Amino acid sequence: MADNKWKQPEQPPSPLFIGEKERDLIKQVNDELIERVVGQQILYYAIDQNTTNYHSLYGEAIEKNISSPSSCVCARRVESVWN
Repeated sequence: MADNKWKQPEQPPSPLFIGEKERDLIKQVNDELIERVVGQQILYYAIDQNTTNYHSLYGEAIEKNISSPSSCVCARRVESVWN
């Protein structure tokens, strides 16, 4: 029974299902998402609280006054860790 000891390997095993092609696919999908979705510029229309007539009880306004739109970038591109 003394010979039944478990030995830890020198290096961890290689990933079973993730090879170079899979890493390239993940990198491509991430790059496309960042380029097409995350990096899109949006216009934000804020409600002007000084000129909007709010209901005293409910705190809601039927007609809202909107200030001029401000441009906003939601996110910036981050370098990939899969290089």
